[in-house]
Amino acid sequence: MYMKDKATRLRLQIDTSKEVRDYAKAYAYQNGLSLNEFVLLAISDSGDGKLKKLVQDDIGKEKTLPKK
Repeated sequence: MYMKDKATRLRLQIDTSKEVRDYAKAYAYQNGLSLNEFVLLAISDSGDGKLKKLVQDDIGKEKTLPKK
């Protein structure tokens, strides 16, 4: 099953500056997330319940970012 899921994975590219990418990556790692998890969780925080569930299922576990 893992290989089938791996074969259907897609890539998402974001156009941003190196500074934004580097800072987001550092912030994600400081909070125990990969950059991919951080971006997906940020997308899931849009307020759409279905999107949030899809992202949580995709990540495979529920993670939340610390509220500041």
